[in-house]
Amino acid sequence: PDEYLKTVEIAKDCVDVPVIASLNGTGLSGWVQFAEQIANAGADAIELNIFRIVTDPDETAAEVEQGFVDLMRSVCGAVSVPVAAKIGAQFSALPHFARRMEEAGAQGLVLFNRFLYPEMDLHDLEFTPHLRLSTSAESLKTLRWIAILRDQLQLSLGATSGVHHVQDAIKLLLAGADVVMLTSALLKQGPEHIVTLSTELQAWLEEHEYQ
Repeated sequence: PDEYLKTVEIAKDCVDVPVIASLNGTGLSGWVQFAEQIANAGADAIELNIFRIVTDPDETAAEVEQGFVDLMRSVCGAVSVPVAAKIGAQFSALPHFARRMEEAGAQGLVLFNRFLYPEMDLHDLEFTPHLRLSTSAESLKTLRWIAILRDQLQLSLGATSGVHHVQDAIKLLLAGADVVMLTSALLKQGPEHIVTLSTELQAWLEEHEYQ
């Protein structure tokens, strides 16, 4: 935790753009306490990276969702900076859950969390971590839900997973995303890829007479 807080402080000193810190925790007290420390370190906003694998057959979907809502309400009550939730798509009634998160204080939703899955090594017969970078095809799920949620919510909508080319970004923005995020594309092509996408986006907007 100390190393991460130091990273936030350094980032704030190095750049002029807002710094959004990501937080994933377990117990409620840990979430709230570390959110306060992140805000004090200078973060302009906090993204709650909500990821839980529910393995208890006695825990209901309603209980899981209520836990996320309680978490959002507690963190929002503890910090003054905007708080967003990065969530997965595995909800039976996503629009209802999204509205509850907004009512709990969320100022943004990031769609969607991209989960890492275990791989099995058949030689050693052990589970091993395995990172697979995204493809543009993965953005279609986000595209669908951005379009569905846009007119139902007042909060900001961030689109992530599968944004590699300017066409991916344009489609998501047209569907109602306030911001698009990249990770795999930058790992493949480097941070200068942002400049390429920004230039291509500006050219497309001018060509189609958007302001």
